[in-house]
Amino acid sequence: MLKGKKGLALILLIPFLLFSVPLTSFAKEQDPAIAKAVSFLKTMQNNDGGFTDRQGIPSNDRLTHWVVMALSAAGEDVNSSKWRKNGNTPMDYILKNTQFDETTHYARALMALKAAGYKGTINGVDLEEKIISFQKANGQFAQFDKGEQDLINAHVWSILALTAAQREIPRKDKAKEWLLAQQNIDGGFSWAVGGDSDPDSTAVAMTALIILGEKADSPAINRAIKYLNSRQEEHGGFSSPLEKDNAASNAWAIQGLLAVGQDPQKGQWIEKGGNPVSYLKSLQNAQGYFEWTKGREASPTLMTAYAIMALAEKPFPVNIDLQALKKIVLTIDRQEAYVGNIKVTLAVAPKIVNGSTMVPLRFIGEALGANIQWIEKTGEVAIKQGNKTINLVPPLIENGTTLVPVRYISESFGAKVHWEPASRQIEITF
Repeated sequence: MLKGKKGLALILLIPFLLFSVPLTSFAKEQDPAIAKAVSFLKTMQNNDGGFTDRQGIPSNDRLTHWVVMALSAAGEDVNSSKWRKNGNTPMDYILKNTQFDETTHYARALMALKAAGYKGTINGVDLEEKIISFQKANGQFAQFDKGEQDLINAHVWSILALTAAQREIPRKDKAKEWLLAQQNIDGGFSWAVGGDSDPDSTAVAMTALIILGEKADSPAINRAIKYLNSRQEEHGGFSSPLEKDNAASNAWAIQGLLAVGQDPQKGQWIEKGGNPVSYLKSLQNAQGYFEWTKGREASPTLMTAYAIMALAEKPFPVNIDLQALKKIVLTIDRQEAYVGNIKVTLAVAPKIVNGSTMVPLRFIGEALGANIQWIEKTGEVAIKQGNKTINLVPPLIENGTTLVPVRYISESFGAKVHWEPASRQIEITF
């Protein structure tokens, strides 16, 4: 199923043991809007533990995935007695009833599992490995046999889901190149190749690019921010050429802005009638749920789940601190390294040669969000990040892996390098 041109279809059809820790302490629990929204969601839980958009209607697995993410972002423990209905928790429902087809189905389910602190397996299906198996040689995540050749959302949500599982993104540089190539001339992104830009797709694409190593002040991110700004209305909310401003677009736009370090309540995001956050809050009614647009209800449980994540200031994936991803930790003579919370196995362990710490070129380049190009005529390698390029002759090759001085490469691109003698660790922040 594809994302349609009308509001409800647009939202419902963009779907979505390493062990993740459930979120319990990061949400803005003092916000009355979140508390009211959580109370509303409780009224929409069925006896099987799942959630519905209308009381008396069966639970929906996709909707329950979104609600679990929202509750986790709000600091709720979905495994607690509070969320046990007739002996069933939301996770009981998910593990028994999740169905798979599109790539985004696998991605959304994996994000929900990780938000709740579960392994990434349902009914014997390893969701992490399944998503990785969908990746093509050019870096794109998609099931071509399912007609997903042009689905940008399949690619983006795969990246977000693997990040939720704290997995390294395979072919990371190619995955980023493919996504960057899909940016429209207006700076925005669509849900599919060649489609019109919309705030929802632009926001999640921005988040994926940050995860893939794109700098928050890069030309691509700045163009995406400019697009979002062009779609902001006087009351502070966002609209697209095909969609009136609505709760879903505003929630996702807020999350995207937070992912790239923007404050949606300050600066250029303040309009005459408010800002994105104040507009989103204006859509909450007395019952606690969020309307699609002012005075128009559509999928209230889903809209409320989206709004909670935005108001809790948790970009996708909600169980990962994106700022923590901007740290690299390596240990001398050990092949295990970390980019944020994600463990990476290096082809060759870092080593000290003539007083310099040498690390695999491709690893440090990709981790810093740089592109690498070999120059055959000169035997040099060009490492480019944004507008800055450094050229060097690789000083050391071991077992077919090119090693380069980590401090020189890192500091050339503005990163800070700290050496800890006792543990023989190098910590790079950028």
